[in-house]
Amino acid sequence: MKESKVITFIGGFYIFGGIIALLSLLFNGSQLNLVFNLPNIPDYIVKLLLAIVYIPLGYLYIRRIKYTNWIVLILAILTFCVSADLTTKLNTQPYIGNLLYSLFVIIATIIRRKEFVKNIKTIFYKIFSNSTKTTQLRYIIHSEEKAMKRILVVEDEKDIQNIIKAFLENAEYKVETADDGLDAINLIQKNNYDLILLDIMLPKIDGFTVCEMIRKNSNIPIIILTALTDEESQLKGFDKLADDYITKPFSMPVLLKHIEAIFRRTNNSNENTSILKYKNITLNTENYEVYVDNQKVTLTFREYEILKLFLENQGKVFTRDNILNSIWNYDYFGDDKIVNTHIKNIRKKLGYEYIETVRGVGYKIDKEDKK
Repeated sequence: MKESKVITFIGGFYIFGGIIALLSLLFNGSQLNLVFNLPNIPDYIVKLLLAIVYIPLGYLYIRRIKYTNWIVLILAILTFCVSADLTTKLNTQPYIGNLLYSLFVIIATIIRRKEFVKNIKTIFYKIFSNSTKTTQLRYIIHSEEKAMKRILVVEDEKDIQNIIKAFLENAEYKVETADDGLDAINLIQKNNYDLILLDIMLPKIDGFTVCEMIRKNSNIPIIILTALTDEESQLKGFDKLADDYITKPFSMPVLLKHIEAIFRRTNNSNENTSILKYKNITLNTENYEVYVDNQKVTLTFREYEILKLFLENQGKVFTRDNILNSIWNYDYFGDDKIVNTHIKNIRKKLGYEYIETVRGVGYKIDKEDKK
């Protein structure tokens, strides 16, 4: 069952339960006092409270509003415990059903949000990484350069957002945060950022759409951080012109290395102030601009670097591993098909006559015959 269907099912079931609670006000039979040893609670109050909680919660859960994931998880655990107690005391079928459904919600919620487990790991990491000054300094490289870099973290889970922010600030980056896709778009329109860390499952506007909107006007590097690990989602991220794709759970030091790799490539390119020309393509290494027939073409950072690699090495055949090692500048453990995706996007933007596929080997640009 796809994630969206699971979310709709769980949220819809809570709404259904709330409606049933309202309709059942005509009946009697609250058994909660058996669990909590409280004076008998009027049944209509119990059912009214259930309806007030279940219906809005189900709706907000389907809309993926912040914190509802945690509320549903806590409620499911509480319902599981109550149902288990009622089942042992009354041995009735309805409570067995509640027991099984609560167990399903707990498992589905944890699987859907893999960062649930990651949160615990990263919180412990944060505690230990801040325990001594030496540990903090271990991850600070070229701090004077980093202090100039401005990063936007777009993440709806507040605890994850705070951990990433604290870690990057310890590494002396300037960090700002956004809780949803709409907030991110507004901030990007008002400010200049050097890098964006972007979650996919965001309220209001999802990460894929945010990435697409950014790319209409900007080449700012974008790293996707998400619990979506399937190949289809990864390829979609690169199709939306993201520069990197990191799946949760991830190591904070590894995330830092990804960020440093992108900034290192940016800094290296800035040092080479020259113009590269190939046929009707002009590439400016100072301002990251690319022109075809004097018409500006918008490329992502990775696409720009791949094109620059080909222009600087005309006639040379590059395998996908060569391109990964040259452009990503670190050991990449994902699917090397991301290279194919970037090549496809470059061809769409520049035209199909420039980059040639060498069957069974890789890609190249023919050496220009200058007469």
